Amino acid sequence: MDNFIKNLNKSILLRNLFGGAFTIFSFQLASEINPVQYLIENITAYLISSILIGAYIYVLHRCILYPIFEYAITLIFSSNKTRHIFISKKTTDYLISIWKLDNNEDTDNLTGLFEKTKEWGDNTHSSYTSGWGILLGLLAHIIYFIKQSEPFPDIQNIYISLLLCVACILILSGFISDIRLRSVREAILRTTVKNKEQNKDIE
Repeated sequence: MDNFIKNLNKSILLRNLFGGAFTIFSFQLASEINPVQYLIENITAYLISSILIGAYIYVLHRCILYPIFEYAITLIFSSNKTRHIFISKKTTDYLISIWKLDNNEDTDNLTGLFEKTKEWGDNTHSSYTSGWGILLGLLAHIIYFIKQSEPFPDIQNIYISLLLCVACILILSGFISDIRLRSVREAILRTTVKNKEQNKDIE
């Protein structure tokens, strides 16, 4: 139970907080509301709203948006030429060797090696959800101004453009990180299977 709460706090709460906070921040910045002042004056409401909005973003991400990226990653890994497009085989072998040495991991312990990639995966999805959060905040801002029938001031156009760039960079970063992670996890699987086959031959 303690491990569950620890993992929940780290991998779910923080991920939701980032996604939701970026949503509120982007909406306020695009609307020329001082997000820092709002945070100071409404810290409790800000945190609760961020977690709730972030939970919605994460569900949307995993159920609807992420499968598209997952399909693209599968296509990339269908060819050996593109398998190491963002991370070299030497780097994956190096990471696996380091993780084996850490805590004296058994080379046949597949679960132990995959545990090393969990934090990587959490950070990857945090990057995705942060990007989606910014886009959601901008979408809410645009819908609000359309309903008010007000033109966008020039300064708001600048903020919107900058936030769009940041959102695209975060989502692209998540996608590249995802590809690198997939390369490492496949290498772990191949290494573990190979070691088990060698052990069987020795026996």
